[in-house]
Amino acid sequence: MIIAGEQALDPSKLTPVNDGKATARTEDGTLSDLPPAYSQVASSSQQPLTRHPRTTNYLYISEQYNSLKGSYAIDPSMSIPSSVLPKLEDDETELDRKNLRLRTGNGSINVDILLVSLQGSAAPDDITRNRATLEASSEYGSVNIRLRTSGSVPPFHLKAHSSTGSLTINIPRSFHGFLKLKKQYSSIKLSDELAAESTALSAVDGVSMWFIGDFASFQGEWEGDEVEADTVHGSIKLRYVDEKEVGAAKSGFFSRIFGL
Repeated sequence: MIIAGEQALDPSKLTPVNDGKATARTEDGTLSDLPPAYSQVASSSQQPLTRHPRTTNYLYISEQYNSLKGSYAIDPSMSIPSSVLPKLEDDETELDRKNLRLRTGNGSINVDILLVSLQGSAAPDDITRNRATLEASSEYGSVNIRLRTSGSVPPFHLKAHSSTGSLTINIPRSFHGFLKLKKQYSSIKLSDELAAESTALSAVDGVSMWFIGDFASFQGEWEGDEVEADTVHGSIKLRYVDEKEVGAAKSGFFSRIFGL
């Protein structure tokens, strides 16, 4: 049925235009846009997010039985009032407070971490911190970390631990410093690209040490990048965060942002 006053559209007269929209020529010869196809609407609504979560600092998350999974943007220069920070352990001082600490007992840890500096390089309080400190530990689960940096950020010290689970650590290309990897009944593997940039230093009593980058620049006490990882029964794997792995799981939040 044709309603009076409206002009019928003949499907045989559809005319494509340069912008990809479909049009139809009416009986009086004018062109009229048709609504977009459902597939076009669906694809446009599935575009990936292009911003990271809000930055934070001194973030502590602890679970006993649940796994930890998420994306965190950490700004080591961001000031957080001490009144809302978690209580330190008895043997800790403010110098020991971590910029990010993730702990679980029986669960696993699978996280994307973006280390940024949005508020400048000055410390937010009277305590001088030369490095950002990050910690992720699980007693019985695996730990999988993808760490990236953005902007001018301080060096970082990352510690990862699991008694029985495997450790997979993905570090940024900008990493320049020490790897200290400890295992007992397990194996250690560096990716080919990471191994090509490493200097082997020692492998004694289950503790292996490498230096990534130009070792000739190292003098005195080290305050640069550092990764410590230890496990008893699990394996330890390290690679650059932008390396492709055959059979890898679906990319995380920051992987989609950076197009990896």
